[in-house]
Amino acid sequence: LTPVNNTKLLTCQGGSIVDASPAGHSITNNGATAVYNDISYFTFDGSSDYVSSNAVLPAGQQQYTISTWWKTSDAIETQVIWEQNVSGTAVQHKRAAMVINNTYCGFSGHSNDALYLVNITANTWINVVMVVDITRQYAIYMYKNGSLDAVANPNNGASNLDVGTGGASIGKTVVTNLLSDGYFNGQISNVTIYNRALTSTEVTKNFNALRGRYGI
Repeated sequence: LTPVNNTKLLTCQGGSIVDASPAGHSITNNGATAVYNDISYFTFDGSSDYVSSNAVLPAGQQQYTISTWWKTSDAIETQVIWEQNVSGTAVQHKRAAMVINNTYCGFSGHSNDALYLVNITANTWINVVMVVDITRQYAIYMYKNGSLDAVANPNNGASNLDVGTGGASIGKTVVTNLLSDGYFNGQISNVTIYNRALTSTEVTKNFNALRGRYGI
């Protein structure tokens, strides 16, 4: 295999997850069930399952990409696909999260949001890629199944975007004991974090390389 620069690679071994990149992040599976077939994924129950790790992106990262493959059982309830936050105990503005909210997927930064960007459907596999680059005209670029679907600036301004280093999580918020912890209900197959902004060509190539696996 040829290594790809600026990527973070997680591999699944049994019910555990291992960071196979040189970064060696500490990753803990908290109840999600591993399923191995033509797709392979973790099933999250929507009430207590999640995957936690230390922070993946460095503080103040201005360009990054979150590429995900998932299928939710509930497109209405607020759910977290991936999040990195400055703290595990208090809500902070230094947050970057891909979230589901009322049939849409978007960016959440705690009062600095762009939530209603990509329309989604329950019980359907989807590839959503979120590219964040605060140096461009729009800070957030959302791709759905390989094509650019929406662009936006968060409602509190792109210059206020930041990435905290308190921890990261798949399937719920990093912060606990919120009114809604955002537990994901469904299957998550692939989460890839890049510490740069992917181009539209790269997003499309990645989608085409995997789409057959998901029947798209």
